[in-house]
Amino acid sequence: MFLSNPIPDKFRTVFFFVFLSLALFSCTRTPTPTDHDEKTSAIIDRVSFYLNAALVKEAKQTLDSGFRTIENPGPGDQWRKYSSKSNIYLYYDVDLEMAKLYADSMMFAIAEREEQYKLLYAHTFFIYGNILFAQRKYIEAFNRFYDGRDYAVKHLDSCALYQFTSQLGMVKIKQKFYGEAITYFKEALSEHDRCHNKTDFEEYFVFPQSTYNAIAICYERMNQLDKARDAYLHTLKVIDERIKPFPEKTDYAEMARGVVYGNLGGVYKSMNDPLRAEDYLKKSIAINDRKGFAIDDVKTAKLKLVDLYLTQNRLGEVETLLDTLKEELDLAGQASVKALIGKWHKYKWLYFEQKGNLPKAHEHLTIYHRYSDSLQQVNEGIQNADMDVVFKLNEQNYKLNLLSKNNELKTLYLIGILLFLMMAISFLYMLWTSLRSSKNHVGKLERLNLQLQQALGALEKSQENNTKMMKIAAHDLRNPIGGMVAIANMLLEEKERSEEEKNLLGLFKLSGETALNLVNQLLQVDFAGNGLQKEEVDLYLLLQHVVEIMNFKAIDKQQHLQLIGQPVILSIDQEKIWRVISNIINNAIKFSPAKSTIVVQLKREEEAVLLMIKDEGIGISPEVGERVFDMFTDAKREGTKGEESFGLGLAISKQLVTLHKGKIWFENNFDQGTSFFIRLPLK
Repeated sequence: MFLSNPIPDKFRTVFFFVFLSLALFSCTRTPTPTDHDEKTSAIIDRVSFYLNAALVKEAKQTLDSGFRTIENPGPGDQWRKYSSKSNIYLYYDVDLEMAKLYADSMMFAIAEREEQYKLLYAHTFFIYGNILFAQRKYIEAFNRFYDGRDYAVKHLDSCALYQFTSQLGMVKIKQKFYGEAITYFKEALSEHDRCHNKTDFEEYFVFPQSTYNAIAICYERMNQLDKARDAYLHTLKVIDERIKPFPEKTDYAEMARGVVYGNLGGVYKSMNDPLRAEDYLKKSIAINDRKGFAIDDVKTAKLKLVDLYLTQNRLGEVETLLDTLKEELDLAGQASVKALIGKWHKYKWLYFEQKGNLPKAHEHLTIYHRYSDSLQQVNEGIQNADMDVVFKLNEQNYKLNLLSKNNELKTLYLIGILLFLMMAISFLYMLWTSLRSSKNHVGKLERLNLQLQQALGALEKSQENNTKMMKIAAHDLRNPIGGMVAIANMLLEEKERSEEEKNLLGLFKLSGETALNLVNQLLQVDFAGNGLQKEEVDLYLLLQHVVEIMNFKAIDKQQHLQLIGQPVILSIDQEKIWRVISNIINNAIKFSPAKSTIVVQLKREEEAVLLMIKDEGIGISPEVGERVFDMFTDAKREGTKGEESFGLGLAISKQLVTLHKGKIWFENNFDQGTSFFIRLPLK
């Protein structure tokens, strides 16, 4: 069983240690009295030793037994323990559900301590992203990467950003976008050089040498062999120079040097320099074919040496190496190493072909193609996902949220209108009193009265239009305010809350309910749609954000919101379509019983997209029919928990869909639920 997106074997061990070490480094920068940095670091170092030796079982046992010796471990200690567990289940003993479980534990360990553990908090987003990536949920993974990078930019010192930029480079390598990966790695090195700490081993030594090695790998994968060779040689210089302040870490430096030797040997082979290729590959194997060193990288180096010997027809040495590798691969067992088995069968096929044993050659060729096809399917899925587009869409949605603040301006306009109306009424009263006091001015009063009637007619028309605006804004405010009240109810149900917290939450809930009552009193007007401001939008991503917000109301009624679909880009007015979707989902929640399921499904058709929102609620009676789309319809009913209905939402939704040249309708079985459909054109 292949892991869907393993880190490439050439630098998997090194980068795992880099990111784990950076997590350790983060805690040394923000120490707390309850964390045990030295003890935890010693345990993690021992775990890394076993993982490098492909002894996964021993690594787990060391992690568990080591942390049992720490009395009252702090949040940072717990986070690092769960981080190690998550990485083991992600890259070694692959179990993605367990990896996610430990990632959840990481977030829980630093819950309510975000201010103290900002760097760990940002790293957790990336760990979630790596797990989702392994599950082939690429869009969700990219969203987590964006959240982590965005959080780091907003909350961390600029010196810490290189850690996250380099991880985005690793994502591009997994997608085989090597040129873009190099751009990220160079940006990370530039960020790192601004303010690196020369006394910290991981920051000063591990990160730069592994990043230069990754850049060289990208050049090699792009077949720019001269640049790859120069980058590998530069990596060796970085290793030699930066290890000097750390004499106690010479074994690690030697292991890193051995990894680079193996990579350099592969480049010289591709450059048709077999003597140097063999020399560097044998140096790599001699260094890392030892307990505690980069055992997995040795397997890759041996396969390269097999390939070299095949080109020289040195079949005896090929047979010996392949037999040795077979035993090592059988013993290894972890999914990341199993990715090498396909190459092993390839070289077995070529070996038997040169020996003239065609049946055996065909046997291994068949197995090789099976592995190759499996990997090809995975790679196609990875490459079809576009991280940069997801990042751009997240930025657009952030701007969309800012636009919602325009509602505050609408409220100010309405207050101004009311003040003007009060002044006009006061003026009319004083004028009427003054005219009544003198019969001599009857003629003038009649003329003025006619003018005032005309002015009042204009004022009434203006008041009617502005009242419509006010009611629409009030209707749209009900959903977020309702979400606030639902969140307050959820928090109040948690037993561990202090009395002070409960009092504050009670005030928060009371304020929300009061606001809802005020909003409900305003909902009595018709609606007129405005012009559209269209832009390219991923409708599935927009649905995700609406469902996340509305989920609080659903949870309050013990309901479940289920989203099904895939990314679809089309030109729409985001704010207006947001309003349509939230109105219909809100109705589904309102008119559905507890413990029911509401399905939101997005399908792409030939020339349009079809959105379905299906509930298990009280349905729409045949007598009501299409009147549900009338403004201020009399077809209004209470929700399943007595929620009040104002007859605005569906009327507004129909007008907004019509503005988009779309269609909205419903299908239902009375008392068995309703399905609302929205079809929007792609062009």
